[in-house]
Amino acid sequence: MKLLEDNVRSVLLDMEDHMKLHEDWQNRDLMDASERTKINIDDYVYTIDNLLDGGYILGKRLGTMGDGDIYMIKSLSFSGHQFLDTVRSPEIWRQTKNVTSKVGSVTVEILSQVATNIISKQLGLN
Repeated sequence: MKLLEDNVRSVLLDMEDHMKLHEDWQNRDLMDASERTKINIDDYVYTIDNLLDGGYILGKRLGTMGDGDIYMIKSLSFSGHQFLDTVRSPEIWRQTKNVTSKVGSVTVEILSQVATNIISKQLGLN
């Protein structure tokens, strides 16, 4: 599977908007979020797995012997909030994707750096 940068941004934005303090998201919540964001459930879960592995969200993925994994997602991490803050603006996101599309696939860290550079230029810091 491929980790799609639009999915990363959409999942983080949705989590920020819909998660409540001290209320973990579990599998049913992920299915609801998949429907809400219009991201296929397999792609949504794949994005969640990668965000967990990358430290952008806090939670656990518990393996089972049966029907797949059980998820207990707590919140965005500090790194997740920082990334989201750099790509929150639709215009910054559009410009970021325009720049990165020239090289094809890039990491989340590169997306963040490009967005930060665009913001810095807009603020006259470069």
